[in-house]
Amino acid sequence: MVRALQQSRQPINVAGSATKSMEIIKGLSANRFDVAIISADLKDGPLTGFRAVREARACCPQIRIVMLVDSPRRDLVV
Repeated sequence: MVRALQQSRQPINVAGSATKSMEIIKGLSANRFDVAIISADLKDGPLTGFRAVREARACCPQIRIVMLVDSPRRDLVV
């Protein structure tokens, strides 16, 4: 994902990357970001990205969050 964003036609500056919930929250809390792209499924386990999003909204309400959901379950997509 990082490489794709950096190599796009209009490159995006990627300021951080993490694969576990706690890494995401620590990174968002320690830095100023405009947008966070968080997968629903992290290395912590399936659907742990949803918990990370809840925590991110609580600690960093100014950050816009895009949730990546790769699932055929319609009830996960809001």
